[in-house]
Amino acid sequence: MKILITSYAALLEGSTEYAVSALAQHLPEASVLIKPYIDSKTLIQDLDGVDGLLTYFIPIGDEVLSAAPSLKMISIGSTGFSNIDLDSATRNGIYVSSIKEYCTQEVADHTMALMLALSRKLLSFDHAVRIEKQWDFAAFKPIKRLSAHTLAIYGLGRIGQAVAKRALAFDMNVIAYDPYLPETAAAAMNVKLVDNAYIQKHATIISNHMNATAENTDFFNDAYFSALENPAIFINVSRGQSVDETALLTAIENGRLAYAGLDVLKSEDPNPKTHPLIGHERILVTPHAAFYSEEAIYDCDHISIMNLIYALKDDHDKVFAYLNRR
Repeated sequence: MKILITSYAALLEGSTEYAVSALAQHLPEASVLIKPYIDSKTLIQDLDGVDGLLTYFIPIGDEVLSAAPSLKMISIGSTGFSNIDLDSATRNGIYVSSIKEYCTQEVADHTMALMLALSRKLLSFDHAVRIEKQWDFAAFKPIKRLSAHTLAIYGLGRIGQAVAKRALAFDMNVIAYDPYLPETAAAAMNVKLVDNAYIQKHATIISNHMNATAENTDFFNDAYFSALENPAIFINVSRGQSVDETALLTAIENGRLAYAGLDVLKSEDPNPKTHPLIGHERILVTPHAAFYSEEAIYDCDHISIMNLIYALKDDHDKVFAYLNRR
């Protein structure tokens, strides 16, 4: 049996020890190959004879899956799975699993950290004090107390609900867009479900927590930002593909957005030296770090590798969550 562990080089470094240890304990007969992701062509070569794949955010489409006849299982070490062609995996007889839930508290806390930092204009204050040596509390007025803001949450799933709970503790007005959630469920959380037009008219902070799908690719585009009636704060800790980055930059520069807080970008491996959203004075960017805590990393490592081990041992009932069935 052969196992491949692969991801972008920066994400792979220092993240495989637990997986290797668990494989040695539960599948001692398996040979384990650890290689950084380069491109689809190289991945096809690396998958030759591989039975199980542990990976994270790399794109795996039909070109790869159709060329991996020995592959039985892909375990994704994240909650997101839009990078995997699930239809192709099913056609090619490959199980796919993800973690589903392991970092809800961390992502919700990170969202609130971005929200607090940007609503208090800490990015601007820091630049003024540290770079311009300016000491003036009124330099960036007006600043509203957090309870005066209307927070619009896109996607009221586990993380969206955790954000709502935290925001309500700050006495914020919380509204949400989620066509898949019953209104009664939202009302039980003191959250009002609304449509896009309502959000564009009333929201002063917008936070994206939608799963990435083909339908919401570039959901936040020029038409969306142009319809905003308030210079809102925009936060994205979900998936970068939901945001048209050119439109976001335009909205920042023309004042449709006051600030943006981004933990994700279109690319999972951006160049910080050249990316137009990184370094902007009104955009706070973190390197897809919202999930991170020592506890979350343990849960991520444990669940993802055990999913792979259980599947390859045909203990399918123990797999945390299959995304498809062969």
